Amino acid sequence: MSETPKPLYPGLYGWQVACQLSDGSVVFCSCFREAWCRYFDFLKEKFVDDLEKAFLRFAGSVNPVTIKAFFPECTIIGYEPQIIDGKEFFFRNRNVKAPKLDEKFWNSPEQIFRFEDKVCEVCTGRVPKHFYCHQMYGSPFAQVYGAWIRADLIRQIYCLWPNGVEKSHRRKIWNEAENKFRKIVGIPLIGEKFISETMLFKTISYLLNGHEVIHHYRADWLARQELDIFVPSLKLAIEYQGE
Repeated sequence: MSETPKPLYPGLYGWQVACQLSDGSVVFCSCFREAWCRYFDFLKEKFVDDLEKAFLRFAGSVNPVTIKAFFPECTIIGYEPQIIDGKEFFFRNRNVKAPKLDEKFWNSPEQIFRFEDKVCEVCTGRVPKHFYCHQMYGSPFAQVYGAWIRADLIRQIYCLWPNGVEKSHRRKIWNEAENKFRKIVGIPLIGEKFISETMLFKTISYLLNGHEVIHHYRADWLARQELDIFVPSLKLAIEYQGE
């Protein structure tokens, strides 16, 4: 089994998830390609006469390791990463100095970045450990999968989210994008139950690849009760006790 790529998470509210492969190289999952192309179209439209400003806007929330992989001459100071509730978090980058740039920068997704299929956590069935936002500003699902939701909004041209979107429409647009990824991941839709329990089930299923992992197991000997998670081959039962 090949080594699992190391995720390189962006800063707070960032969407630019990258992966570091076992050889040290950095790639983006192909599922982010369209968002990157859309975002660079936005940068070119907004900063067409100022490559440096465009680069600084681009580099604000991208993981420093990712930036240095594709723009090694860039100098950058990032806030020290932290672990919050078991999730990786850093605020954003500071004191970024752009490298020497030319018109090739506008086509970075095609000429500079590298993409590979099925390397990110969503595409490989893993549960991210990204701290996208505080619990006051997003659902338990959005706190972990917010980067993927945000990338989907960028694909829909919402590059300045939430600016430019009427307040009355923001929740509807976000919820539609969030539910799209809940379906992909196999998490109940907004308003349904067992969110954290389902994420635990998916994590155990990934860690015990090759074993049958049953969600909500029922058997005669349990009478009318059920086990939240059961692994028959290991005779392992797990009961989820809430947040």
